[in-house]
Amino acid sequence: MMRFILLVCAVLAYTYASAVELSSSTFYDLVGKDTGVLVEFYTPWCSHCKHLEPIYNQLADSFSHSNKVSIAKIDADENKKFVRQFGVKGYPTIKYFEPNNGGIIDFTGFRGLDELSRFVTQHSHAHPLSQTPSTASVVELTNENFDSHVFSPSKPNTLVMFYAPWCGHCKALMPTFDAVAETYARDDNCQLAKINVDDKSNAEIGTRYKIGGFPTLKMFKDGEDAPLHYDKARTHAAFVEYLNDHCGTHRQLNGELNEDAGVVSELEETVKEFMHSTNQQRLAIAEQLHSSPHKVYLRVMSKIITNGADYLHAESERVSKLLQSKVQDTKRDQLTMKKNVLRRFQQYLHQHVEL
Repeated sequence: MMRFILLVCAVLAYTYASAVELSSSTFYDLVGKDTGVLVEFYTPWCSHCKHLEPIYNQLADSFSHSNKVSIAKIDADENKKFVRQFGVKGYPTIKYFEPNNGGIIDFTGFRGLDELSRFVTQHSHAHPLSQTPSTASVVELTNENFDSHVFSPSKPNTLVMFYAPWCGHCKALMPTFDAVAETYARDDNCQLAKINVDDKSNAEIGTRYKIGGFPTLKMFKDGEDAPLHYDKARTHAAFVEYLNDHCGTHRQLNGELNEDAGVVSELEETVKEFMHSTNQQRLAIAEQLHSSPHKVYLRVMSKIITNGADYLHAESERVSKLLQSKVQDTKRDQLTMKKNVLRRFQQYLHQHVEL
C-alpha cells in the first residue's frame, strides 16, 4: 500500500508541474540536450527571487506539455563555483540555453508571466497553455533569416514553398498552403514557410537548392541537412498526410487530433496485461512505468487500481463532455489524447472480470 501511495503522489506531482531544480552535478543532464532550457539562477535569501517563485512555477506549469522546452532553476548559493562560468552577477538571473549546446540568451525584460512566456515562445517555438495562438500564418523567409529559421535546433520541421509573385500556380496554391498552416497552428513540431526566390536579395537561396520552377516545395526535417522534395498532390488532405508522416504529428484537416494522438503502440501489450491482472499485479506493472515519460498511461493505471475498471467509462464520459464544451485549443489536444489512451484500456473491458 505504501508503494501505491508513493505512486499516486508522483502522479499528482506531475499534474502540477514546477520548475526543475538543478545542481552542478545534474545541470548538463538537462541543459545542452535536444530541448531548450530556461534557467533561473537564484538564491534562497533573495527577496526578488521569492517574489518570482510563484510566477516562475506557473510558467513551468504552462509549458509542461511541450517537448520543445524545459523550465528549470539552480541555487547559485549552493553552486557558487559552478555558476561563475555563466557570468551571473545578480539575482534572479534568467538565461535561455538553446538545444544541443547552442547559444545562451539573457532575459532582460520585466519578470512577469506574459513577458517570460513570450520570451520562451520566441526562442523555443513552444506555446504555453495560456497563450496558444488563435490564428496561424505561413512564415515569410528571406536570405537573411533562412538558415537561422529553418536549421535552428529550436525550430520545428518546416515545409518551404519556393515561389515567385508572378507565378499563377503559386497564387493558386497560396490559399491551400495557408489552410494547412492553420491546421498545424497548435503543433510545436511542424510549420509552413515560403520564400520569394524571384527576389534578387533571395537569389542565393534559390541557387543553393537548384530551384528551376515555381512553386517548388521542400521538406526540411529536424536534424537533417538535405531537404526532401515534395512531389505529392497539392491538396489540403495530401499535405496533412505528408506532414503527419514526416513531423510525427496526428492532425486532421480541421486541426483537431486524430485517434492515434497520444497512443503509444509499444505499451499495447502492457495495457492488455494490466487489464487482465489482479490489483496487486497491476501495481507492479504501474511501477514499471513510474520513470517513463508516458504519464497519462500511469495516471489511468493509478485510477483503475484505486477505483476499479468502472473508472474508464466514467472518465471517458467526463472527457467527452469537456470536448463538447468550449475549451482552449491546447487543453482540447490534451483531452483528446487522454480519451484516445482511455480507449486503449477500454478495448479490453469485455475480456475482463474485476479481480
